[in-house]
Amino acid sequence: MALGAGSWNVLALVLRHGLILVLIGLILGMGASFALTRVIQHFLWQVTATDPQTFAFALLALASIAFVACYIPARRALDVDPVVALRRSRVAALSLEDEFDDGAIPVGDALGRSVESSRGNAPAARLQAGGR
Repeated sequence: MALGAGSWNVLALVLRHGLILVLIGLILGMGASFALTRVIQHFLWQVTATDPQTFAFALLALASIAFVACYIPARRALDVDPVVALRRSRVAALSLEDEFDDGAIPVGDALGRSVESSRGNAPAARLQAGGR
């Protein structure tokens, strides 16, 4: 995202990236469903396996849900001020540099508990403080 981009440009960018993936998924899904019609035709009653109305409804329903799923984050992206986001990321990066200035990189497990430093076998004492 560029500084100075209009809200319409940001919305279009986020929607475009999401909907391209949706389109690829719909094309692959429709191809796979046509390929597997012989398997599913035994489970259907009063409908053929390649019923165009059913395929159209499924395609429309999935595309609608995917559009809403892409639109909600796109609207949230409009509320982000790029200058504030850049400033916050810079402050966070500087605070991490100050915190780990000794060169040890702490490694934790999925619960955030310290395991060991990735440089050497010394435990990361900074993350073990406070019972963690």
